[in-house]
Amino acid sequence: MVKTKYLGSSMMVMLFGTMVCFVSVVPSGAEDVPLTPEGVKAMAEYSAMLESLKTELKGKIPQIDKAKADEFLAARKDKKVDDLALAQPILADLDAFLSSGELDDKLVKCSLLAAATPRGLAEFVQQGPGKQKLIDYLLAHPDMMKTMLHAGGAKAGRYGKVLDIYRSILAASERAKEGVFNRIAMALALELAAPELCGYKDVDPVKRYTFYEKSYLDKALDSNFDKHPIWLMRQIVNDPNTEEDMLWMREMLWNYRPDMINAPEAYIPRYVGLMNTEFGHKPQERDDSLPYTAMQQWIDKGGVCGPKAFFGRCLGRSFGIPVWGGRLRSHTAMFYWTPHGWNSILGVSWVNGFWTVDQVESMRAWYFHIHAIARNYPEDYEKVCRAQWTGDVLGEARIDGMKPEETGGLWNALALNKAMAICLERGGKRPDWHKPEVLIVPWMAEAGNKESPKFPEQLMKPEITADDRKMTVDQDGSMTIPAVACTSPTTNTLKIVMMNSRDGGKQLHYRRYDVPEPFAYEVTAPKAGTYDLVVKACTVNRDQFFVLTVNDAKEPVNVAMPYTVGKWGDSNPVTVMLKAGKNNLTFNRTVPEGIDFQKDAWKFAGPEFGGISLKSLTLRPVN
Repeated sequence: MVKTKYLGSSMMVMLFGTMVCFVSVVPSGAEDVPLTPEGVKAMAEYSAMLESLKTELKGKIPQIDKAKADEFLAARKDKKVDDLALAQPILADLDAFLSSGELDDKLVKCSLLAAATPRGLAEFVQQGPGKQKLIDYLLAHPDMMKTMLHAGGAKAGRYGKVLDIYRSILAASERAKEGVFNRIAMALALELAAPELCGYKDVDPVKRYTFYEKSYLDKALDSNFDKHPIWLMRQIVNDPNTEEDMLWMREMLWNYRPDMINAPEAYIPRYVGLMNTEFGHKPQERDDSLPYTAMQQWIDKGGVCGPKAFFGRCLGRSFGIPVWGGRLRSHTAMFYWTPHGWNSILGVSWVNGFWTVDQVESMRAWYFHIHAIARNYPEDYEKVCRAQWTGDVLGEARIDGMKPEETGGLWNALALNKAMAICLERGGKRPDWHKPEVLIVPWMAEAGNKESPKFPEQLMKPEITADDRKMTVDQDGSMTIPAVACTSPTTNTLKIVMMNSRDGGKQLHYRRYDVPEPFAYEVTAPKAGTYDLVVKACTVNRDQFFVLTVNDAKEPVNVAMPYTVGKWGDSNPVTVMLKAGKNNLTFNRTVPEGIDFQKDAWKFAGPEFGGISLKSLTLRPVN
């Protein structure tokens, strides 16, 4: 994991923790914002500071052999020559410079000033008392600037907004001053600095911080959450959905498919596997008049790639999993982090995927992935950063994430090639830009390929003990049978999955895929008579049901399942007749006429096409 310095010094906390919170609402760098006299003065000051730093640093930057540089840049445009091979000798010549932190304090200051722009900083300064003090504090503390730049910098260069958000979080929580909580706070400040450009305009940074702080303290997040550096934290805290959505998703998954949370090391299906197992792939039918959220309706009524992807991103982030969007021209998906590396889901690969919803950082998937891998080696990745900062000193254009193989100035192009070289040193292979169909290389392959990419039901087969199967009888004669106490099947099948519940017991899940399969129970009734059957179930789809056959009855009974929206609930009582002694209760589902269930079930939503989780069956004697 990448190690980062935490922003918890006593001086910084004093400054940011005691000043009155005032969050900027004016976009930095907007040309229609007139400068006040104070703003004009600040802009002149920061412009002079930037130019002075550039002049000083230019004399200390090593010169690159012109012939080598020209050949390297020409190869990038040509695409027929291996420009990484041409970059390697240049990077070797620059290694001493890129390995040294001697100029870091001034490099990061220059880079930050260039990204923020003197005018953008001036606009922030003129917004109110104390604003310039914030900026001046930042510019006087290289470690803080370096931490921000290592984490990817402020969205749209809005460092003033970063400071306002960060200060407001520190004022709201004493814990935010150090450790994992400080990384959450800084990730939010950097990521939400330009909310209207990135789809986060409805996200309240303090509320979002409080959500993750409480979730962490409640041990509700993935066990790797507190190991993530700020850059990865940014890919967690930036979901555009509400905290209420994320709370519901966590509770729903714990009730409905806990095996997608507690399957040991099963990170390929963990959390986000629900996207592939529960959605009917069909046009969405969202109805705003219903008392259910968009997320709840999507999983209930079905949806195509967009709803699936947005659902999966929110689901992963609700458990503290870093997530990055993924698209093709007519398809939407996602990429997500695991301890083994990043994975794609819903059919978008690192080779041809991209992400463009974010207006300020659109990029190709392979460009994101190469940097994500290189960041795992912080000492090496520092060289990538120094090359980028040097490019800023020289006034170079940064890499365009949508055209990374051909854009950017010399030093920024070398930074990209250095990131690739880091991947190469870990067993990678040079991508061939003009043959994208053969870009199957280690850093673009599906991560975690040493682990079987199976769903939890194939990875976990919990032992069902005698205690798990034990029927209980209340004083009124009610008999409660655990759902896993079925006599057939007695172990997991493709359709029926037994798993550990959150409360330590067991539960049974009837999957939406694969043809209907019966499951049966043997119940010993003390005497013949009429009983009310109640099933404790968890559903995410409306109108679900089972057909129940008792003993040799010719007509099955329809048992309607409650729509619990991911919680546990009881079905309405259904009357059945039991004989004295042993009785067989067999549950099944019907197959809609005219549908090849095995082939086409994935396309549909509706009564026959939803999963159902069961906790128990209770038979109450009717007096």
